[in-house]
Amino acid sequence: MLPRRRFHPTGHPSIGVPLQHSHGLACGEMLFIGGQADIGADAKVSRANDPAAQTHCAMQNIEKVLAAFDIDLEHLVKINTVYVGTHGEHDLVKIPSIRADYYREPGPASTGIPFPYLAYENMLIEVDAVAMV
Repeated sequence: MLPRRRFHPTGHPSIGVPLQHSHGLACGEMLFIGGQADIGADAKVSRANDPAAQTHCAMQNIEKVLAAFDIDLEHLVKINTVYVGTHGEHDLVKIPSIRADYYREPGPASTGIPFPYLAYENMLIEVDAVAMV
């Protein structure tokens, strides 16, 4: 098995129960970033009903995890976003355009998946990613 390094910062979003998980896990040249959202250490959504602010928060959390491994957003190769929405173009375009401000061309491969609701009340978006170390 390849050696692994994990990152779970103090004060970083928590789901409120003790689990064996990491916000970032490096294995070989790959860095896997767990779902990042606008969830505080108190397991509550900070910016209720504001998808733009929640998207910015998720991306800033991803930046923090990347920084712990001495890399930045340019190292992202894949990003997955689950969000509250239906399936319409309005929902599909809103979040990627905000995320796109965080990286230069060509940017990572991306997938967006709408759900009728997410795990926490007022949570509208969660983003996970893969980067090359």
